[in-house]
Amino acid sequence: MSEQNMVSDRTQFFDWLRSQQSSKSLTQDNVDAAHVLLRQFQTAELQDLLIRIGLAKPAVLLTPHKKPPKATRADIIAAAKRIDVEPAAIKALNDVESPKGGFYADGSPVILFERHKYYQALTARRWYTKRDEMVGKYPDICNSSSGAYNVRPQYEKLEIAATLNWDAAHEACSWGFGQVMGFNWQMLGYESIREFVTLMYESEGAQLDAVCRYIKATGLDKVLRRKNWAAFARGYNGKDYQRNDYDNKLASAYARAKSEGW
Repeated sequence: MSEQNMVSDRTQFFDWLRSQQSSKSLTQDNVDAAHVLLRQFQTAELQDLLIRIGLAKPAVLLTPHKKPPKATRADIIAAAKRIDVEPAAIKALNDVESPKGGFYADGSPVILFERHKYYQALTARRWYTKRDEMVGKYPDICNSSSGAYNVRPQYEKLEIAATLNWDAAHEACSWGFGQVMGFNWQMLGYESIREFVTLMYESEGAQLDAVCRYIKATGLDKVLRRKNWAAFARGYNGKDYQRNDYDNKLASAYARAKSEGW
């Protein structure tokens, strides 16, 4: 049941049940019937049953927490200590990468879907025919080149892509606090892309842990200790980092964090 991200409480169940209706609303008869069933089943068991008998469809995307925990000062300090860098450096990275935090208002992790990474992920799985069909039908979702970021909402892209291949779609997104790409999951020590994504939905603290794993795995902790912002920017943001003045933004954010007592 965890594979389909089953709901765990009654409020979530009724939200999910409402989403299954063409009208996106429930009648009193719907509610009464659901209460009768809920007296006999756990909510997750009931959702699984409805899917198995064809009265509902499994969720493609994970269900967001309504109020995922924000990263605290203690979280940032502890994360910095784990990779032996200054807390001000991690605070600076967060301020530049995710100034509005790691989650949207609905509790979904902040993501950016990269269509060329989805193309590469399908290619790696040798899904050549399906890949080419996606290119023809959804060039903003599957393409050999990057771009088309604002053609449709990010989670709409993810849902369409995940309907074809869940793992490839989620590997093609950058996630949360620090925007770590999903395809890095194995290098960062996660058991699967699903475990990685599940943790990205959990809290900003879990997202921050992914950031620090990435910094450590790529050796960027060394340049971060030296405050070599250009080298860090190149390693974390890519060779075109200067287009966005990324290194100078990091240096300024670090100075601000230090002045604030980090």
